[in-house]
Amino acid sequence: QQGYPQQGYPQQGYPQAYPQAAYPPGYSTPGSGFPQVAGLATNAKLAAFEVDELPDAYRLTNRKSKTPWLIPVIGFVVLAVGAAAATYFLVTEKETRKVERSTLTIVSSPEGARVTVNGNVLTQRTPTTYSDAIVGEDYKVTVDLPGHKRWSREAPLARDEKIIARLERILVTLTVTTEPTGAEIYLNGSASAAGRTPKTFTNIDPTTATKIEVRKDGFRPSTRTLDWTKETSKDVRLLLAP
Repeated sequence: QQGYPQQGYPQQGYPQAYPQAAYPPGYSTPGSGFPQVAGLATNAKLAAFEVDELPDAYRLTNRKSKTPWLIPVIGFVVLAVGAAAATYFLVTEKETRKVERSTLTIVSSPEGARVTVNGNVLTQRTPTTYSDAIVGEDYKVTVDLPGHKRWSREAPLARDEKIIARLERILVTLTVTTEPTGAEIYLNGSASAAGRTPKTFTNIDPTTATKIEVRKDGFRPSTRTLDWTKETSKDVRLLLAP
């Protein structure tokens, strides 16, 4: 076996110790991981570890937003879009809603009363009708008849609705006196006397006392016509002539 000469290779010299990284005062050099700073919280340690080579976006410090106006602008846009959408849906619903028309019938007891609908006086007295009314809309109906209290109602209209207005009579008070006293009182041409003077009639129908006549033996009769359209109480004094 041929022997080869044994050549000795020079041993390559490697540095036996690596230079330690230079850390700022107060740092220790653990075996791995981030440098540790004694006595500092985690965030403070990370902030201390930041170097100039780190981009601003990754720093714990100097994190102020460069666009502080963006948040209010976004909020305003969201509110504007919401308001526009709500308005659109409301208008669309109103325009597409089906309009249903109907006839309103008005009767009264007693009949012959004047009817006003939403401020418009109808030409025909009760019983009467109001055509082309819209179902669901509010209508104010007023019924007037002389000698009666006004009847009024305001409410949404139902389909083919019929209103019955029961009118309440206006009651009046009448006081009759004469000179001399003791005269008989006749109301509206009645054959029998309603009493003798002085006398007060309360809660009477004004239509039953539109004309009064007083009579007394030895004196001429005296009459008076009464208008109750503007009053509910009257005091009538009559002077009898011999």
